Amino acid sequence: MPTVAFPAGQPNWELSPVHRAASDDRLRALTTVMAGLAHNLRSPLTAIMGRAELIAALQPELREQFDSIVSQCERINGMLKELTAKLALEAETAPRAVDLSELVERECEFMALDRHFKHEIHKEFALAGGLPAVTAVYGVLARAFAALVDNAVIALRGAAEPRLVIATESGDGAVRLSIRDTGCGILPENLPRVFEPGFATRSGDRYEAAPVEGTGRGYGLTLAAAAVQGCGGTIEVSSEPGAGTLVTITLPVQ
Repeated sequence: MPTVAFPAGQPNWELSPVHRAASDDRLRALTTVMAGLAHNLRSPLTAIMGRAELIAALQPELREQFDSIVSQCERINGMLKELTAKLALEAETAPRAVDLSELVERECEFMALDRHFKHEIHKEFALAGGLPAVTAVYGVLARAFAALVDNAVIALRGAAEPRLVIATESGDGAVRLSIRDTGCGILPENLPRVFEPGFATRSGDRYEAAPVEGTGRGYGLTLAAAAVQGCGGTIEVSSEPGAGTLVTITLPVQ
């Protein structure tokens, strides 16, 4: 497959200060809103669970039905806890030791809340255990990973066999994360531009092999490249129309 790497041979693309500030403000606003929402939802959930348990105690013949209600409330409460934990990680600003395999597992659990990701894409994971840690701001690296998976998921819309393979490995003083999809792919002549801010091949809810002008998107790979470069690593994209895309991130270990 034709391949392009960043930063090797690539211009040092920078997001505009306005775009970067807007992204930071959006994250802060989202964190505040979602944290408040999670907190406010816990009270009615607790009330529903309490009433269900009381009715089940008074009417034993309905125990099974009300146990199901309690179980689903506990499931929602678990999701809210996961959301709160994720937002706390996203809000981190200081670099720390990060295990890439653990990051992938946590982020994919959250992504599984999306019906399309959970049910319509065949996912394969080959995550190495005991990976050497990399030094990174967790939230920045998590958003980069999420952007790459989002790209892959959109590229898989309409694919005959939508498959996503995510793998991690270590060696030669580095840790590698690869994301492979069987989506539409990218034309070879467009590969040199994939890290360019605002360059997009997205049309509506899917990607095309050729660029789509005027979409207002095209920052996913730019953000991912900036995050990876900030960790002292590289990101490589291999793609071909009809054969899908492989994105490989290589980060130095501590």
